Amino acid sequence: MCFLPRLTKGLNESLERRTALEYIEIFFKYLVKSTEVVGEEDYAQALRMLPEGGDKIMNTLAEVWKSEGKEEGKIENTQDLLLELLEDELDVPSQSMIDNIRSINSYEILRGLFKKARKVNSLEEFSQELDRVLKS
Repeated sequence: MCFLPRLTKGLNESLERRTALEYIEIFFKYLVKSTEVVGEEDYAQALRMLPEGGDKIMNTLAEVWKSEGKEEGKIENTQDLLLELLEDELDVPSQSMIDNIRSINSYEILRGLFKKARKVNSLEEFSQELDRVLKS
């Protein structure tokens, strides 16, 4: 993305140094959380435009990426455990149910569904609970 280096350079030149770094850090954190279009190399290239190299900002972004990776891993693991529990205790879930469970990206919701799965008596009963959660 060619706009990041120009934006970084423009902010750095037009604002007081500390303020520019604060804005750049906030903006980059927002981009990291809201889009996958901008890659790590794009950020690195833009931060090289700063006189001090933007090491602090890059380290902050690396922490955000690391944290997101851990959260994604936790969610995927919980999805796997939920599907395994359903298969072991109730029956083999349909592909539709598997897809619905895989679409949930909230650890808290998945954890709640895991608890429900342990209490229901049938896959149909769990399916009703899953539908309720997906509609809310």
